[in-house]
Amino acid sequence: MSPSDDKRTPDQKIFDDIFRKGFLHDKNEADKSISDRAIALLGTKSRAVYLALIIPYVIFTGVTLWVVYKFFWAYLSAADIRTLVFWGASAVLCGLVIVGTELWFWMEMNRNSLLREVKRLELQVSLLREENKPDA
Repeated sequence: MSPSDDKRTPDQKIFDDIFRKGFLHDKNEADKSISDRAIALLGTKSRAVYLALIIPYVIFTGVTLWVVYKFFWAYLSAADIRTLVFWGASAVLCGLVIVGTELWFWMEMNRNSLLREVKRLELQVSLLREENKPDA
C-alpha cells in the first residue's frame, strides 16, 4: 500500500501513531513499580526541578546519618545535656527535611499518574465520539 492509497482520516493517522507508540498499551499505573514512576518523573518538563531536589535530598540523608551517629556517640560518652539536645534536634530537623522531600516526590508521582490517566481517557472519549459521529 503506497502512502497515496492511504484512506485513513488525519484523526485515524494520529490515533495509529499514538497506538504504535504504546500510549494506550502502556503498563497499567497500578502495575508500575515505584522506581518506574520515579524514573518517569525525570522524563517530564520539570526535570530540572526534580534533579535540583534530588541533590539536597541525598545530602540531607547523609547529614542525618552523621547527626544520628553523633547523637548516639554523645549519649554513650555521657556528654552534657546541651550536646544531646543539639544533636537530637538536628537529627529531627534533618529527618523532617527528608520526609518533606519524599512527600513532595510522592505527590508529584501521583499527579503525573493522574494526568496520564486523564489524557488516556480524553483520547478514548474522542475516539468514541469520532466513531459514533453520524455520517453526513
